[in-house]
Amino acid sequence: MICKQGEVKGPLASVVKTIIAIEFANQVVEGKIDPDEQIPLVELEKFYLVNTDGGAHPNWLKEMKDGDQIKNDAVSLQEVAKGMIMFSSNTNTDFLLDKLGPESINHVIESLGLENHAPVYPLVSSLLVSTYLNEDKKSSTSQLLDRLQSLSLEDYRELSWGIHHLLKHRKADFFNGSVSIPIDLQKIWSDRLLMQR
Repeated sequence: MICKQGEVKGPLASVVKTIIAIEFANQVVEGKIDPDEQIPLVELEKFYLVNTDGGAHPNWLKEMKDGDQIKNDAVSLQEVAKGMIMFSSNTNTDFLLDKLGPESINHVIESLGLENHAPVYPLVSSLLVSTYLNEDKKSSTSQLLDRLQSLSLEDYRELSWGIHHLLKHRKADFFNGSVSIPIDLQKIWSDRLLMQR
């Protein structure tokens, strides 16, 4: 067996979706959730940021529409989970993270013996951390870069969860629904998508 840099921590990014999918299956089997529950599209849209996912979420929505899966502006919970995996929808991921509960998903990480992994946190909301920190629009990119780099991973996660709850309750008035994030700040977002202890 060959292992190159196996102990080096790297960006987890969409790999977390597999862990969420495992917990989704667990909760279906345990009867905690109903895969046929209809999820209003407006609930998913709370976690959608235009032009931040390479078209993943719009492509999934098109597939749902073309496949006549949308009924009364809602789709089944199972289709939401499939969209997370098949289309890599960050929107669906953050919805499921909230629906299934982060504690349950973190338990999966522990039960799988993934020792170098830290608690999960929302993908979409973490992308908005720099926007949130620059609410007054007065910070330069370099100032934001310094502020982001000075945040511990624990503080970064906590801030991401705070933003997630603002999005969920439609109280995220620090941005107008669209974001434009410089590549240097996106790199920090990508680098921080680590599951580390």
